[in-house]
Amino acid sequence: MAQDTKSIDDAKDEEYESLDSTDTLVDKLTLSEEDAIRSQFLRCWSIPIGMPEDDSLVVKVKISLRQDGSLMKPPEVTDHQRMNKPSEKYFKVLAESALRAIRICQPLRVPPTGYEKWKDLQLNFDANEMLKG
Repeated sequence: MAQDTKSIDDAKDEEYESLDSTDTLVDKLTLSEEDAIRSQFLRCWSIPIGMPEDDSLVVKVKISLRQDGSLMKPPEVTDHQRMNKPSEKYFKVLAESALRAIRICQPLRVPPTGYEKWKDLQLNFDANEMLKG
């Protein structure tokens, strides 16, 4: 009988992937670099009052940065069609707050090297995660 055994590295990979299985900065930056960039945006982000607790309210935003940490072009919500649906008013409000946070926070403090790793990023703004602390 063969047992399903996993190496410690496999277990660590699964644990890390479970934190956020979406395609973000993970495959490009180290965890500490990702956290440093993400934390800059979260400090500038104010979750709108009255947002319902809803796991589907995660706004994914693509950004392109210059080497000095400023925006190369305006940030883009990846699911921009959802913003225009009348039934998605909370998503639209949350998306607008995320875009505002990105504009307020620039220029970012970015790593001095590895520009190709962080020049194009996708950030996830999750109100539920933020409220949990």
